[in-house]
Amino acid sequence: MTSETYRRIFVPNHAIYLATVGYGTGALLGRGIKKVAGIHWLEELGLAQAAWVFDVENFGPLLVESDLDGNSLFERETEKIIPGIEKLYAGTRPATLRRYGETDDKTEEVI
Repeated sequence: MTSETYRRIFVPNHAIYLATVGYGTGALLGRGIKKVAGIHWLEELGLAQAAWVFDVENFGPLLVESDLDGNSLFERETEKIIPGIEKLYAGTRPATLRRYGETDDKTEEVI
């Protein structure tokens, strides 16, 4: 979801965007969901980004990726990382999985 989409849809509706760290963490968190109480903006945002309303128990921990003011944790931290990204990847081998969208231009990398 772009920052613009988040600010246009979530912020006016007083919703926050929660995230987890690490692949597979969502499956572990799923154990705490007791039922789906509702879903919003499914058509506008798609299945993964829609606003799901859950009844939960022992659910978390989660990161607040975007807050009620529209500030994005990932956007803020990416701004800190981008200036040094070329140095970070200096001397690494060229991309081998280009068919999957891998790139040698680290400024295009999704962080």
